Amino acid sequence: MPLRLWIRDRDRRPDPAPADATGRRAVVIGTAAWAAATVAVLAFPGVTGADGDPAVIVTCGVGVALGLIGLVYTSRRPG
Repeated sequence: MPLRLWIRDRDRRPDPAPADATGRRAVVIGTAAWAAATVAVLAFPGVTGADGDPAVIVTCGVGVALGLIGLVYTSRRPG
């Protein structure tokens, strides 16, 4: 079948069914990863390079906070 830029309606296949995905699993995994990073930074500051640098801890905390906001968003989203 040759490549065509325009397909007539009668030659067109039907649209596929929409995917049944909310994105909640991805948000949960991401939030858990940021929480684990926060625990690692707080438990092992010398290993992670966070000796006295609050930016690393703040970054992890913001990741967790945005993940929680994402969980609220994905649970309230219609569909």
